[in-house]
Amino acid sequence: MTSYPNKVLRNNATENMPLELRLVDDSDWRRFASKEDAERGFGMIDSVTDNAKMEVASGGEYDQYVYLDQPEPDVCCRIVRATARDEDGAMAIAEYPSDILDRDTTPMAFVDTYEPGQAHVLKVRRVTPTLGTLYWDVA
Repeated sequence: MTSYPNKVLRNNATENMPLELRLVDDSDWRRFASKEDAERGFGMIDSVTDNAKMEVASGGEYDQYVYLDQPEPDVCCRIVRATARDEDGAMAIAEYPSDILDRDTTPMAFVDTYEPGQAHVLKVRRVTPTLGTLYWDVA
């Protein structure tokens, strides 16, 4: 997300302790988007994967996020889970649609291979025998 995730805070307290609300770390902004932007990112992911499903991220580390805009926050952390295939077979994909959308205009160093202003396409890259990731490559 290119702007701060408003109405979202991070709880730094451990389980069963009083809340310790803090601003979301700058490095975590890429996880957040409005529903509209998340849908745009989802469409990009869905075009290069199979069985893509988007959900509000929950459980584990995602339980630290406190949404002040309840019950259905517009800006929240969403994740897309999908599968993809290459010559070695199937692999699982898990991506933040907001991150893929942002990286369409601002490449991530050491991940995306295009320079700003260059034509580019979204591709799948295998990173382990069972897991893949998405990256923007020069068209």
